[in-house]
Amino acid sequence: MRGFVFILFMMMSVALPAKADYDVLLSVFEKIHEENPQRLSYDRMVEEAFKGLQKMDGRLKFGMQAGRVTVYYDGRMVKSLRKPEQDNAEDWAALAEDVLNEVKRVSEKVSLYDFEAADEMLASVTAALKDGSKYYKAMDLAGEDAFSPRRAFSFSRREGLVYVKIKVFDQDSAQLLRQAIENEKDASGMILDLRGSSGGSLAAMAEIADMFLDDGIIASVKNMAGNEEKFYNARPGGEWDKKTLVVLVDADTASSAEALALSLQEQGRAKLIGTRTFGKGTVQTLTDLENGSRLSLTTAAIFGPSGAPVAESGLLPDICTAYMGDKQKPEYVAQKQKAADCPKQKRENEAFDFLVAKVLIDKKL
Repeated sequence: MRGFVFILFMMMSVALPAKADYDVLLSVFEKIHEENPQRLSYDRMVEEAFKGLQKMDGRLKFGMQAGRVTVYYDGRMVKSLRKPEQDNAEDWAALAEDVLNEVKRVSEKVSLYDFEAADEMLASVTAALKDGSKYYKAMDLAGEDAFSPRRAFSFSRREGLVYVKIKVFDQDSAQLLRQAIENEKDASGMILDLRGSSGGSLAAMAEIADMFLDDGIIASVKNMAGNEEKFYNARPGGEWDKKTLVVLVDADTASSAEALALSLQEQGRAKLIGTRTFGKGTVQTLTDLENGSRLSLTTAAIFGPSGAPVAESGLLPDICTAYMGDKQKPEYVAQKQKAADCPKQKRENEAFDFLVAKVLIDKKL
């Protein structure tokens, strides 16, 4: 009896990882196909998944022709499987799982890292999207800093101006900014520093924009099919809607930080100083998966008040300060007209941009 129980336990131990592989493959395939703007086909997703296995063992090759998937190892055919007749996530996930099981049988490297194989496959699929989507492996999340708390907000009084730096838009950002405005009502203007800001919550971004605007559209978000659109609108009478505002941006200003900069620029509410921004006008949705991993998937696009998207090339500032420093005079740079182009440059903490912004505020823009 004891021997039977042991055998049964071993059989379950072998079966569970395979089931887990199928579940996570199915979940990610469905989400990418249904929610990502690129509408990646299941065939293409499976092909990219197999590239992840090839990274684990270079002796693996896969043929994807004539309605079949053929597995090769060391130049010899291992197995040929028929592609699904029905184009659905369930059948394609089952095919990917069958191929993975064949690979584990012949590849010692993949078999040795059994639990990591599906992770490598899905990391390869999301990397192929090239839109900011990412698959965070369960074993890496403990040391992953992408979700760790960061110093997201700071403000100070500098030379009669309110200086606010926002690195991440989170649940506290708007309230902290509101407190800063309340305590510094006598300031002549504000410099909002979004250099190095990776963005964050769109709702927090919209609440912040509302403080600077007196009515009007802040931004809109469209889903992957373009048939669902959500508008963020400003209410009449913002806390800082009449006072002078300058926004600092650079090559690391991205996502909802770019949306805020674009909104304030298009509404004529603020001048942008710095360099071209990152160019990531998308929304990511986080999903925790059954195997302990996490999927950050691009699901929507952000548009400015005019309906213009945040282009991949980034936002063009009103005054370009790329590669400028002590040798240039802020007074002269502040008088320049908007440049026809401006390169991207990381300029977080560059004092020159602050000096140009101060000149603009002193002259009331």
